[in-house]
Amino acid sequence: MTLLSITAKTANSPSEIKTQALVVLTPERKTLSPYLKVLDTLLGGTVSRSIKQGDFSGSEGSHMWLPGAGGIQRVLLIGCGDPAKQTTALAKKVGESIARTLVSSPAADALIVMEGLTTKLSMPAILMEQMSLQLTLAHYQYSQTLNKRRKPPRTLKRVAIAAGTLCTAANARRAIQAGVATGQGANLTANPLESVTTITVQIVMLLTGDQEFDSPKTLSAFALGLVLFVMTLILNI
Repeated sequence: MTLLSITAKTANSPSEIKTQALVVLTPERKTLSPYLKVLDTLLGGTVSRSIKQGDFSGSEGSHMWLPGAGGIQRVLLIGCGDPAKQTTALAKKVGESIARTLVSSPAADALIVMEGLTTKLSMPAILMEQMSLQLTLAHYQYSQTLNKRRKPPRTLKRVAIAAGTLCTAANARRAIQAGVATGQGANLTANPLESVTTITVQIVMLLTGDQEFDSPKTLSAFALGLVLFVMTLILNI
């Protein structure tokens, strides 16, 4: 199981960006923001034509792929509706659209740019947290079963989110970390119809990266391993 890396990044001009997938959050309006105008020029006017012809509306959760140019291989337009009327539910809908479309694409890395939204965006941190959360959940797959054919690994490995002037770098990092932590958290439920996190997957998540032997994460992993051993022993007695 490979974990997805999600980080905060400073937004550059479209002509300076090098990525396999540029994700542009777009409001629901027919006029382009200054950033989108620069991108539209780089792409030969495909953004403005798509909006003018009605192929892309910018409504919450809508999406459209466009061919890239320069150092950008492909562009994904994601509709965010009216930024001033954003709610947590709408932010989740946008995050789910990004996650579902990106994870199923052949891109190994992606850059999500929020510069196309206006400063009227009511909750930029909530939107970033939801994007990180939904990407983490969509990227997760458990394929280490013995009785089933293993699924091919996810192509997407790295995602960077550039908030631009919508929030500070520190707030962006905190929002991303909160979303990733929530997505990687253990999900335990008594409902057999709901998905849960297996003990082995949680151990892998805890031990990913450099950890001290006496750190809480390492000790938690050992405790989970002990629980798994005892449960297996009891079932086989």
